[in-house]
Amino acid sequence: MASDKDTLIEFGFPPVRIDKALKATQGKGLQAALDWLDSHQNDAGIDDPIEEAPAQTVDSTDTEEAPAASAPAQSLVCNECGKQFSSHDKASYHADFSESTEAVKPLTEEEKAARLAEIQDKIAAKRKAQADKDKEEQRRNEMIRRKAGQEEQDIREKLQTQEQLKAIAKQRQEKELDKLARQRVKEQIESDRKEREARRRRDSAQDAAKQQQQQKPSMLQAGVPKVAAGSQARLQIRPMSKGLGDIGHITHVFESSQTLADVTGVKHFKLAMTFPRKEFGEKHQTKTLAELGLAPSAALAMTE
Repeated sequence: MASDKDTLIEFGFPPVRIDKALKATQGKGLQAALDWLDSHQNDAGIDDPIEEAPAQTVDSTDTEEAPAASAPAQSLVCNECGKQFSSHDKASYHADFSESTEAVKPLTEEEKAARLAEIQDKIAAKRKAQADKDKEEQRRNEMIRRKAGQEEQDIREKLQTQEQLKAIAKQRQEKELDKLARQRVKEQIESDRKEREARRRRDSAQDAAKQQQQQKPSMLQAGVPKVAAGSQARLQIRPMSKGLGDIGHITHVFESSQTLADVTGVKHFKLAMTFPRKEFGEKHQTKTLAELGLAPSAALAMTE
C-alpha cells in the first residue's frame, strides 16, 4: 500500500511541501496533509527547505517513565456546527471548537479522487486569477513604459528642434556677417577707386594749369583787371559729385565785389573752371569774384 507521501507526490504536490505538511500534521493522515497544503499554499517560504532543529542532550531524568496520560486527541470538533476537523489549521476559521479522541475517517479512493480534483480546480483557478492579475499588471506597466517612452521622445524631439533653430540662427548670423564684410570690402574698393579718380583728375588739372601758365606768361604778369564797382558776376554752377545729389544746374547773379566764400557758403565746396582750367580752394575764399576772373560770367564745376 502506497504511503501518504507517495500519494501526495502522485497528486502533484512538491516534496518540500509534502514534508512540511506531514510534519505539521504529525502523521494524522492524508486528509490532514491535504487540508494543510490547501491552507498554506500561498504562505511565504512555503517552498523553502526545512531547517533541522539542533540535537538536544536528553537528561537522565527525562528518561524516567512518565505517568500514564489520557488518550491523545485525534481531531477537532466545532462546538457550534458540529463539523469535525483533522487539524487546528482547518478549524481556525471556527470561533469555538474542542478536541476529540475520535479520529477523522480516512478518505476512500473515490473521495481522494474528488478531493484531488477539487484541489486541482482551486489551484487552476488561483493560477488563472494570478495569470490575469499578472497580465493586467503587465498591461499597466506597458502603458507606463509607452507613456514614459513617448514623453522621452517628445523631449528628444523638442531638444532636436531647439538645436536646429540654433543652427539656423547661427547660419543666418554668419550669412549676415559675411554680407556686411563683403559690403565693407565693396565700399572700400569703391572709395579707393574714387580716390584714385580724384587724384588723377587733380594731377591732370595741375598739369593743364602748368601748361597754360607756360603758354600765357603775359596773362600771369598782367594780373586780374579790376572791374568797376557795382558790376555783377553771373555764375552757372554744375554739381559733379554723386554725394551732392542730382540738383541740376545752378545759375545765380552775384556782385563782383563779393568773395568766393559768399558763393560756397560755410561748407566751402570746391569750384573749378573747365576752360581755362582753374581750381578754387581754401586760399581763394577771401578774394572777390572780380579778382578771380569770374565776372561778368563764368561756368563752374562744384565738388565736395
